[in-house]
Amino acid sequence: MIEIKGKVIGAGGINYFLADKIARISWDMIHPDFQGKGYGASLINHRIHVIKKNPLIDKIIVRTSQLVFSFYEKNGFVLKEIKKDFWDVGYDLYLMEFEN
Repeated sequence: MIEIKGKVIGAGGINYFLADKIARISWDMIHPDFQGKGYGASLINHRIHVIKKNPLIDKIIVRTSQLVFSFYEKNGFVLKEIKKDFWDVGYDLYLMEFEN
């Protein structure tokens, strides 16, 4: 969670799948007034740092769409798979893996 002057302007989660040694970045949200200012990158970098400290995790993935996959590319994720209309008609799944 990111707060500025007591107001939440962003949040994100981590899902752990320990049997598969995978952590999934989830629920990246930054208030529109604060997008493009580095808060999203800070939020994702913090979670990657937390995940990397966990010796039970070998892989970090994110499931996103064609609308924001370039954000994850800029932050070290590589596109692995696309599934058309996965989320809904016109909203494709972009499965990405952290490789930085």
